[in-house]
Amino acid sequence: MRLQSKKPNYRFCTRCFTEKPFSDFEKCASKGFKYGIRPDCRDCRRSIKKETYLKSPEKFKVYRRNHYLKNREKIISRTSNYSKNHPELRRKITLKHQYGISEEFYENMKFSQGGRCAICLTEPRNHVLFVDHCHKTGKVRGLLCRKCNSVLGMCNDSIEILDSAKKYLKINMEIIYGISK
Repeated sequence: MRLQSKKPNYRFCTRCFTEKPFSDFEKCASKGFKYGIRPDCRDCRRSIKKETYLKSPEKFKVYRRNHYLKNREKIISRTSNYSKNHPELRRKITLKHQYGISEEFYENMKFSQGGRCAICLTEPRNHVLFVDHCHKTGKVRGLLCRKCNSVLGMCNDSIEILDSAKKYLKINMEIIYGISK
């Protein structure tokens, strides 16, 4: 026996038998689903996916990989469009996943540096400072402008290379311009 909701835009989940709004169900383009949504709610689907993963994680990973390879272009396009339409959310996700910091931590660090690059002390035109981090430990060191961040990256964060570059510039300044610093 199928349960019918008396409220408009509500339905019962076929797994947990809880009455929920349509927004709690995943959309499905298949013609077999009433209202164009799945019969089981998002919470139930999530728990099913988790159980399936825990039973055989390798099988699940292979399935996900094959799904990605089969739908690669579509997934990349969808992700790219989402990033373009939600830059503030994309930035928040990047800060969290790539550097392990919150947007609030980033803003506090930017404020403590006076909105300037930690190396050259310039204020970037677009007010965007890049997170500088140690590639070995992953720890965040500070915020840099694009140029300074690139310099450190190109030198592989090597103090020896930077010292060598400093000596090189010093020698050439003396030879070419007669300036000694």
